[in-house]
Amino acid sequence: MKSIKIEELTKDAMRVIDEGHKNLPGGDSVIPTGIVDLDLVLDGGLQRGNLYLLRGRPGCGKTSLACDIACRIAAEYPKKGVAFFTMETDTDMTTQMMLSHCSGVPYRKVRSALLTDSEYAEVEQAAKTLVQAKMTVLWGEDTIDGIYEEACDVDDDLCFEGTGAIDVVIVDYLELIKADNGKNDKAKILKELKSLAQGLNAPVIVMSTMDYSAPLSSQVRIDRSTRGYARKLLDSDNNVIEPDVDVLIYLIKEELDPAVRSSVFNTTFYVYQPSWNDPAVARVEFRPEIVRFDNR
Repeated sequence: MKSIKIEELTKDAMRVIDEGHKNLPGGDSVIPTGIVDLDLVLDGGLQRGNLYLLRGRPGCGKTSLACDIACRIAAEYPKKGVAFFTMETDTDMTTQMMLSHCSGVPYRKVRSALLTDSEYAEVEQAAKTLVQAKMTVLWGEDTIDGIYEEACDVDDDLCFEGTGAIDVVIVDYLELIKADNGKNDKAKILKELKSLAQGLNAPVIVMSTMDYSAPLSSQVRIDRSTRGYARKLLDSDNNVIEPDVDVLIYLIKEELDPAVRSSVFNTTFYVYQPSWNDPAVARVEFRPEIVRFDNR
């Protein structure tokens, strides 16, 4: 039997915690999204090598969430490498959304440049944060092979510069990606994205549009005929949902009466993992005006 003083064990444990907290290379296997309640149900954040599929209806804030997570990582962990692939919004619009998020100045004002002196100062400070971030925004690449090659090229460039490699890949969004046959073959695309996550040892988050009309309860359920990691997520026809996806997240924004004007929307994340008995739930507030998701 081996006996070790609690003093030594505690020091060893704190050394590992300090490495992760200080963002030292190799000291962290989990990367927080920065949205605290979401991180809690994700066991601390995004796991390296995992593929995350985030589904939501049109207009629910998927692109805003992608920008939100990228900006929080840039602000809190400036040494982290982020590759942000955008297929729908161009680089100017993406950057303006990020400036709005980081500054707290409404997006429409950032886009129009109609700012007060104090707002300009906030945007200028946000720009400094983004300039210092190790983030690359890639627009226009819509093939899975191209995304894979671009991500690996960015990863190699960062390593060559001695600043570390890609730590997070964000892809917005799945329905605009083409497989090598020129079609939106989602199964093949997700398989390649999973391979990318494992190859880079980085979490890959891909946004996707869900069926607008069907309720969530009819779109996904957990197969309880097996246990643990052998379980699968099934759709309403008992088909396995994207077997290469490690974590499936549904983003549900509350529906308001069209006559009601609101700058804040209650939003719920339903997080599914095959090994869980039930989905985990995180409730947040979505503020589209400033491209932010915050705890309620």
